[in-house]
Amino acid sequence: MEYGRDYYMLLYSTEWTDTDNTVISLYEKGNTQQIGIVEVTVFKTGERQGEAYVWNLHVKDELRGRGYGRALLSEAYDVAMLAGCKTVTLEWDEKDSPRWVLDWYVREGFDEREFGRGCAFMAKAVKENV
Repeated sequence: MEYGRDYYMLLYSTEWTDTDNTVISLYEKGNTQQIGIVEVTVFKTGERQGEAYVWNLHVKDELRGRGYGRALLSEAYDVAMLAGCKTVTLEWDEKDSPRWVLDWYVREGFDEREFGRGCAFMAKAVKENV
């Protein structure tokens, strides 16, 4: 199966004074049920200006391992890049996600900036679109 050709995404964005928020929903072609989601908050002011915070990344359990999570994370990264962000950040917490999720984020290029007991704050630099 060629991933990238068997799904589509819908983006819903809201603009606020301090942040822009985007919800990205993923669907398999021919299916109206959402199979994955990720949310991105772009900070426009304050000490987090230039940062995109990724949260609520989820793919239905039975559809994991097909590249959908990577596609959602890539789309979130693209939202950050288009907004002119310098960094994409996220948090991992073992109460909400198993350890393999943390390892997956590391494989996707995120570095642990802070690591606490059972949680991690992670970041990835946004490369300019050349």
